[in-house]
Amino acid sequence: MTSFDDILEEAGKFGRCQKRIFALLCMVSMPWAGVYVGIVFQGFTPDHWCRDSAVVQRRQACGWSLADSRRLTVPLVNSSGVLQPSSCEQYQVDWNATSLTCDAQELDLSRTPVTGCKDGWEYDYPGRQSFVTEFDLVCSDAWLVDMFQATLNVGFLVGSIAIGYLADRFGRKMSFLMSNLLNGIAGILVAVAPDYVSLLIFRTLYGFGVKGGWVAGYVLKSPRWLLSQNKRSKAVEITEAMAKENKMTLSKNIETLADDNADTCTASFMDLIRTPKMRKHTFILSYNWFTSAVVYQGLIMRLGILGGNVYIDFLISGLVEFPAAFLILFTIERIGRRLPFATANIVAGASCFITALIPERCLAFLAGGLVLLLPETRGVPLPDTIDDIEFPDRQACGWSLADSRRLTVPLVNSSGVLQPSSCEQYEVDWNATALTCDAQELDLTNVPVTACKDGWEYQYEGRKSFVTEFNLVCSDAWWVDMYQSTLNAGFLVGSFCFGYFADRFGRKLTFLMSNIMNLVSGIMLAVVPNYVSILVLRSIFAFGVKGGWMTTYVMLTEIVGMDYRRTVGILYQMFFSVGNLILPLLAYYVTDWRWLQVIFSAPYLFFLSYHWFVPESPRWLVSQRNYSKALEITEAMAKENKKKLSTNIEMLHEDETDSPTASLLDLFRTPNMRKHTFILMFNWFTSAVVYQGLIMRVGIAGGDVYIDFLISGLAEFPATFFILFSIDRIGRRLPFAAGNILAGASCLTAAFIPDSMFWAKTVVVYIGRLCITMAFMMVVFVNTELYPTFVR
Repeated sequence: MTSFDDILEEAGKFGRCQKRIFALLCMVSMPWAGVYVGIVFQGFTPDHWCRDSAVVQRRQACGWSLADSRRLTVPLVNSSGVLQPSSCEQYQVDWNATSLTCDAQELDLSRTPVTGCKDGWEYDYPGRQSFVTEFDLVCSDAWLVDMFQATLNVGFLVGSIAIGYLADRFGRKMSFLMSNLLNGIAGILVAVAPDYVSLLIFRTLYGFGVKGGWVAGYVLKSPRWLLSQNKRSKAVEITEAMAKENKMTLSKNIETLADDNADTCTASFMDLIRTPKMRKHTFILSYNWFTSAVVYQGLIMRLGILGGNVYIDFLISGLVEFPAAFLILFTIERIGRRLPFATANIVAGASCFITALIPERCLAFLAGGLVLLLPETRGVPLPDTIDDIEFPDRQACGWSLADSRRLTVPLVNSSGVLQPSSCEQYEVDWNATALTCDAQELDLTNVPVTACKDGWEYQYEGRKSFVTEFNLVCSDAWWVDMYQSTLNAGFLVGSFCFGYFADRFGRKLTFLMSNIMNLVSGIMLAVVPNYVSILVLRSIFAFGVKGGWMTTYVMLTEIVGMDYRRTVGILYQMFFSVGNLILPLLAYYVTDWRWLQVIFSAPYLFFLSYHWFVPESPRWLVSQRNYSKALEITEAMAKENKKKLSTNIEMLHEDETDSPTASLLDLFRTPNMRKHTFILMFNWFTSAVVYQGLIMRVGIAGGDVYIDFLISGLAEFPATFFILFSIDRIGRRLPFAAGNILAGASCLTAAFIPDSMFWAKTVVVYIGRLCITMAFMMVVFVNTELYPTFVR
């Protein structure tokens, strides 16, 4: 089987083409040094002392030296046993009331009280300027100097992740060019920023682009990325151009690489921690990145090699890096990667520890030890897929998934057909087996089996669900149902709580608060690292979503007239059906469940803008006896509708405001209210169970989940239009009852239809989905008509 490394053997592993690209991209690293450690010069803090304007004027008039004016301005303080001029205090003297002559030696100020610097500072830094001297970042503001490098590192962190993703999503070359554009703009803005806060913001953006561009340039292997995106023709074109420039000839077909080396066309941050070995590699390398950065910056910025001359110190510390580079260059192919990697960290830690016994110097010791847990990569081809990391033997032999599956799991009887087991594997010690790359040589039919030990592999076309991420299969499959169970628990609590909030604090405020909760919990749900946290946040998400949805529904029915209540109530629910049609299209193109969750949550940010466009319910304001605000909103509605009010809204108070505050007990206070509440609660429960059962479990079109979902969503529209055009003619009860009864009959009938009668079962299930949609719409609609405003 041909790999891309085989193609490079023919095209030239490091020919003229690669050398040209290498030379060009190496230029990128040189200005990066200025970004990374330029703070040594840009943020240099020279010797400084308090400025006294009166003394400065006398110095200019009398021709004093800096030493003379400094002696009359600042006291001497004890610094490490030596008396030195203070940098942050000055004598508290009113020089206008002092008979000071040009004889600078005549005054003894040793007993004069001192105070903090008032008129800024003077710097012993002739002809030069750093941002420290420009913004006076000394004494109590000295900590702001470190923010210059801290914001850069924040930009590095975000840029590494973000541009790393963009490089995988849109290509190395495009990401590299865009980062350079960002670097040019942000770098100039840093140079012209008028204040230090703006400088730090631009510095963060600068770090974002520089680090991301540097990483994108380091991994710039365009044909390999094109293959991972199944862009075979472009990969062939570039590889042939490389071979031509290197004066080589290709004899193998690069297009054969597409099916075996590209298990996914899109990358996700979660790929870094999706499998055990990927998690281990990611955590160890992340810690080593952090340690290397901390120790490197600490040494290069703080160590005075030759008595404090910053230029000579920096030059010599830079020369030290060349022996390190050549040592690595000439040894890693002989002794591997892990040993020099670990040794360098351990020796660096020892050096720092000996130089100064500071706790953080132990970081490098730990980093060196962790490196020994990484696999050796000397002579190993670059991995193209996650499976290459998890199953290096398969990568070495070029086995297909079918080959490795045959050697891993037994065949089991499933409905009379022998199929590979999903929950068992052969119990074999492969280290004690003389296994070669001939996958057909072993017969494992009589080998004992055991439950899966090292996780699972999935045939899911490069897609990722929370099932595949957390291995919720076999004995853990019941956890999948908890995802929807926690949603329904949140719905239940949210219905009660937000119903109360809407009656107590108003429809509009409750709606806005629910959107804030939905946005925060929805985004957190997309990024939390474990399944228990996901379930907790899923409950919170459902709590807010259900409450906000119901509050909006009630608000709609309260601001329209009785003749239009039916129409807006049904059409409002129909947009849920529209969402059902859009959902499978999104899910088809967004292959990672976490990004799909982000897409679900993002609209709630937009909905917050409704604060300026949607008014409070006048009906609720009247129920709260807030007549003036209700009148103001109603008049605005009349004006926008080009109508004129003739009735004073305050006249409604006797009929519309029987209780200004609501209670959950109001749902059960009277016999009729109790009957309505229990019947509607049971119908809510039934509609939810049957609706979710039909939409999640039934395969309508032979198992394709996207087509199944789309067709089942289309079933809701006939139900919507039937309700819309019939309930004013035949009432609410008959279609409400008929929808539930026919949905139950359809589900019962479908259970007795054999799978071989595919289309008969499909039609019955379709009818059931249509009927339960009718029932679901009616239960929401009838709720608003059976309860008064203050408990609605």
